[in-house]
Amino acid sequence: INAMRHPQVKILGHCDNPQYPVDYEALARCAREENVIFEINEASLAPYGYRGDTRANNAEILRCCRKYQLPIVLSSDSHGPEHVGKFTYAADFVHEAMFPESLILNNQIPRLKVFLLTR
Repeated sequence: INAMRHPQVKILGHCDNPQYPVDYEALARCAREENVIFEINEASLAPYGYRGDTRANNAEILRCCRKYQLPIVLSSDSHGPEHVGKFTYAADFVHEAMFPESLILNNQIPRLKVFLLTR
């Protein structure tokens, strides 16, 4: 939560690791106050991911983002060239959760640019 208060922090990633307990409600409330958004990343949801089963945590992130009308970004979280720019599993997960398209900033590049420049 303290990291989100830093003016250089715009996007919060890797909040889905099941090894660390997170109060997603508190995180989302702070994100709303600080104008920070969440990342949903491919490496967490793909079969080749190394964090274990993150689906429940990602579902909770999406629930809180929907509740507080927080936008998200999808990312490949690539650690090698073979996955750069690919986020099929993340996109499928978000769509299956019926997350509002209007809150996915990957689909709204001008809005994403404004967000990145104004935080």
